Amino acid sequence: VPYKRPNIQQGNIITQAEVDQLKPGMSKTQVIEVLGSPVVQNGFNDNELAYIETDQINGGKITQKRLILNFKQDKLVSGEGDYQLPF
Repeated sequence: VPYKRPNIQQGNIITQAEVDQLKPGMSKTQVIEVLGSPVVQNGFNDNELAYIETDQINGGKITQKRLILNFKQDKLVSGEGDYQLPF
C-alpha cells in the first residue's frame, strides 16, 4: 500500500458564507466575531487584518487563500483577496 501523505491546512480557515456577513463600517471587534482572530498579525499596520490559509493535499502543491481587510478609525472600509467581498 503506497504511503498517503496527510492533507495539511494552516492559518485561518474561513468560508465565503462568513465573508458574506461583512459590511462596511463594521469595527475590528465585529469582524473578529465573524471570522475569528487572524493568525497573521501586522505589527506595522494597525489598520489591517490579514487572514491567510494554506492547503497542501497529499503532499502536493501548496495553495494559499488570503483576505486583507482595511480599516479607518476602526471601521471596515475595504478589502481584497481571494474571496468575493459583499460590498
